[in-house]
Amino acid sequence: VGLVILLLSLSGYYLQYFGGRWEDSVRVVFIASLVMGGMVLLASTTTRDRLKLFISKHFYARKFDYQTEWLRLVNTLMTGRQDNSVYQRSIIGR
Repeated sequence: VGLVILLLSLSGYYLQYFGGRWEDSVRVVFIASLVMGGMVLLASTTTRDRLKLFISKHFYARKFDYQTEWLRLVNTLMTGRQDNSVYQRSIIGR
């Protein structure tokens, strides 16, 4: 919080001394914040993995999604009816 107040006071002094507009400085700070935030998010492996998964799910529609099919198979094997054996449930898919 102290750093933000210090930056605001320095930018106010700069604008008063050199003459300028607040819109220009706010635009620069906003763009710099977006770039730095994007770099931090892309440096995170979890965020990168989630972004890759989102892109592969939504932009490669014709590509087979093995993760979804695997989860469906596991769910089928675990919650099947009692009259079918595990082998029949894995082949039938019910």
